[in-house]
Amino acid sequence: MTALDPRSFLDKEVDLLKELLPTARRVALIVNGRSASPRFVSAEAPHAAARRGMQIDPLEITDIEELTNAIEGAKALGADAFLIIPDPVFNNPSNRIPDIMARVAVPALYGQRQAAEAGGLISYGSDLVAIARRHAHFVDRVLRGARPSELPVEQPTKYDMVINLRTAKALGLEIPPALLARADEIIE
Repeated sequence: MTALDPRSFLDKEVDLLKELLPTARRVALIVNGRSASPRFVSAEAPHAAARRGMQIDPLEITDIEELTNAIEGAKALGADAFLIIPDPVFNNPSNRIPDIMARVAVPALYGQRQAAEAGGLISYGSDLVAIARRHAHFVDRVLRGARPSELPVEQPTKYDMVINLRTAKALGLEIPPALLARADEIIE
């Protein structure tokens, strides 16, 4: 698979949500308001969703204590689903957001597989193990004398989709067979 630019990656995530939840019209997008990603994601996500007949409501969380109230508030305002942009603040512990989503009973797509392993419905994101291997490769090259400025800049080229069928069952969702066939891992 070739590397995706951030715009096409966001399009892919919205496509997956649409395929998973064809009747979903309103998606809450959770981003860390203190990181660099909200500016791009919050600006581009509504366009990606509108092209698919959906509306995205960005929720920029600046304090982890706001997370539960923001999720509950978005559900109360009619969110059919959530799109979670990966961030270390949200991902530690890995079950932080999946546990909240289980309480409010709304499906979510996460950017890291650990969330699906911790009870999230579906994750789609770069393979962090493959990225760590590439980091080790570059560290080795630098330790052997390569100049860091001469090393290429790389983007992830492998993306994993993990589907948690236990969570789908708890939400009363049936995962489309085509989506199951494309999953890299299915948690039963």
